[in-house]
Order: sequence, then structure tokens, then C-alpha cells
Amino acid sequence: MQNALSNWAIEPVCCSSLQEARGFLPDETFSLIFCEDTLSDGSYRDILRPPGKPMKTRVVVISEISDDQKYNEAKQLGAFDVVSSPCRQSDIQWIVIRAIQEETRHSGARGRF
Repeated sequence: MQNALSNWAIEPVCCSSLQEARGFLPDETFSLIFCEDTLSDGSYRDILRPPGKPMKTRVVVISEISDDQKYNEAKQLGAFDVVSSPCRQSDIQWIVIRAIQEETRHSGARGRF
């Protein structure tokens, strides 16, 4: 994933567990989170439904299993998108572009990238 964004002005933060991710989430503002469907100590459901206030950050679920049921469940829980693993560089870049466009639309800002 980092390679897909290496030429962009984006600095990804990688976490290997739910506990590590929860350490970042309250203190940082992220525009987009990519999350494996299964973590060593939880799953994407724990990221989409955190304890306390609802998640405002867009979450992309990365899944080795690409089926309609998992896609629909993740979208119903609030995922921005679901992408198959292993991720292709073009898929990651397209998702980031969509997130930037959506953020620009919601903020009312006009710009080019």
C-alpha cells in the first residue's frame, strides 16, 4: 500500500493490530483508513463501530475474500469501500482520489489535483 502512494504527498500510518490503531485514532485526524478485514486482535467491524462516538473517517476494508455478502456487510456498517487483497496500485490510488473528491465536495472547496 505504501508503494501505491509513494509519489503522492500522503504519509500513510500503518498499524498491525486493533490496539495499535485505537492508539492513533483518538489523537489524529485521518482522511482515510485502510483496514484488513481480520486483525490479530479484532476485525474491521471494531474499526467501523468503535466504542464511544461514531467513526467519521472513511474506512476502506481490505479483504482476501471477495464476495457480495462481505461487501454489503462492510458497506452497511459504514465502510467507504471494500477492495480485494492483494491490492493493486491502481485500486488504492482510485480510492484515494474518490475520497479527496468527496471531501472537496463536502467542504465546498474548489480545486485541482
